[in-house]
Amino acid sequence: MKSLKNKILLTISCILFSFCGLINAQLTVSNYFGNNMVIQRQQPIKVMGNAKPNQNIELKFADQKQLTTANAEGKWQIVFNAMPAGGPFNLSIKAAKEQLNYSNIMLGDVWFCSGQSNMEFALRDCINGQNIVDSSNYPNLRFFRVPHKIAFENNDTAANVTWKVMSPATSFDFSAVTYFFGLNLYKKLGVPIGFIHSNWGGTNIESWMPSNNNTDLNPDFKDYVNKSKKRIEELKALWVITPSECKGPKDINNLNWVDAEVPGYLENYGYPGFNGTVWYKKSINVDSLPADSKTIIHLGYVDDADSTWINGQFVGTTNEYNIFRNYVVPTGVLKKGNNQIVVRVDDFRGAGGFWGSSTNFELLVDTNRYALNGKWKFKPCSKNAQFDLQEPGPNDIPQSLYYGMVEPYTQFPVKGVIWYQGEANVTAAAEYKLQFQNLINGWRKAWRNPDMAFCFVQLANYLPSLPNPSESDWAELREAQTTALQLPNIAMAVAIDIGEANNIHPKNKQEVGKRLYFGALKAAYHMDAPSSVIYMNHEIVADSIIVSFSPTSAKIFVSNNQLIKGFAIAGVNRVFYWANAKIENNKLVVWSPNVTKPLAVRYAWADNPEGANLYNEPNLPVSPFRTDCW
Repeated sequence: MKSLKNKILLTISCILFSFCGLINAQLTVSNYFGNNMVIQRQQPIKVMGNAKPNQNIELKFADQKQLTTANAEGKWQIVFNAMPAGGPFNLSIKAAKEQLNYSNIMLGDVWFCSGQSNMEFALRDCINGQNIVDSSNYPNLRFFRVPHKIAFENNDTAANVTWKVMSPATSFDFSAVTYFFGLNLYKKLGVPIGFIHSNWGGTNIESWMPSNNNTDLNPDFKDYVNKSKKRIEELKALWVITPSECKGPKDINNLNWVDAEVPGYLENYGYPGFNGTVWYKKSINVDSLPADSKTIIHLGYVDDADSTWINGQFVGTTNEYNIFRNYVVPTGVLKKGNNQIVVRVDDFRGAGGFWGSSTNFELLVDTNRYALNGKWKFKPCSKNAQFDLQEPGPNDIPQSLYYGMVEPYTQFPVKGVIWYQGEANVTAAAEYKLQFQNLINGWRKAWRNPDMAFCFVQLANYLPSLPNPSESDWAELREAQTTALQLPNIAMAVAIDIGEANNIHPKNKQEVGKRLYFGALKAAYHMDAPSSVIYMNHEIVADSIIVSFSPTSAKIFVSNNQLIKGFAIAGVNRVFYWANAKIENNKLVVWSPNVTKPLAVRYAWADNPEGANLYNEPNLPVSPFRTDCW
């Protein structure tokens, strides 16, 4: 008995000692660092973290060694010498009896990839997506996703992230645009490529704006920021506790259920504008459950957040609308026969519910697949308006995503930025001209790299094609994007020929990624690479307008040797008519029998310039333009 008591006391002592050790452990490194990471080559390597005040710290990386001492606040920082591409390397950080070790670190090129939903668009959902996912074994492509975060003040703390190696197990919900961009780059350069993926669908440019470059050029911006902050505080004050019946699966039996189709949005069930909490449930019969079987549940994508139970046991939760739900079901939760799946969905803003391909909804028991798309039971639980329940979104306050999802990563060198955003600003193109250049300059200043490459996607064609020339918000936004080309080391990927009239998220991300890659070769690596030509100047000669393009060396041609389409011309009355055009000496001669004294010409000036067929080698579309400012 005495021996047993001693064993118990020893066990308790070990537990307490371990617990105390965890409490006293203070050695940390920035969350940016981890296994499988990519560090920017040929740039000083800064490593920083925390330790006990005045504690000595030893760091080893590759063949370099550094010693430092934490300051009185416990902060420390060292800089290793720049290194060429290579690896894998190990990083060790030691302070007294504490030690941190990281492995499989590569030196290569790191790209910051940002924007809204077309940048988030998942690889598995692009053209031929599943086959591409299945072949995505590229261990020298590494990435991490910055969690969605709104912040209202300067922030130098990177989120707790995990670097992932590109493979079919990790690539399926990775950005399709970034994947094709990076794969082309890797095949060209042969060096490891890392991606910091920082995106949020539906967000406007104001939320991504840096804090240090706007108010001087736009006097109203500071007032705009202050009013937005005040509104946020008002929204926070309205937040109330969710009713108890919404908290867990045991509290939902009193709800009246109706049929709902999954995938599908709440609006499809007769709840327009609904934001709040709803429940879904579905019974599924499992006819075979081998011992030690591996069970995974896929629930596609949930807008915005979900909490999921099987047979009353919690199996997973995700609080981002664009993350594929992939939950491993613990052993013993699933049973042979009837099983009940319950999902709580919290919709904070915009459309809500389940979305994605119907094949993304499934229960996998080893190799057996049970489809989960189709009929579910559904019932709202609490409506935000009913309970004054509101959550501020990223568009409610400028700079919130810059502080939350950009600034913390500006401490670490990158090769450049790729950017796909603008859909959320199509009704404010005039402001976008200034904002976009401010964002580029501000990000360059934050990274302390005034020449940092910045490559962006000009918005794709979208919405129905109109029979007559007309004004266009989308065309104006594309024009606003184009004005950024006056800055150095900028590249634009024109996408007016690969969009879809009925889909704001076109699936041809292969071509978008390739065109961004062309831009990066020029802007970041200063290599010869093709790019879409842009309008340079024009000359009015009699009843025609002659248009010249830049660069003048790029050969212009018409796809499929058809008649040139997409041009419109106007005279003093400012009424545009479809025009004829021909190529002479690599310039465009444009005229119309309806306009004898032309003053202005437009090309592809429409939301969806369907039929616009002017290209330059190698098969890149000419960028839309207008010569007027009407």
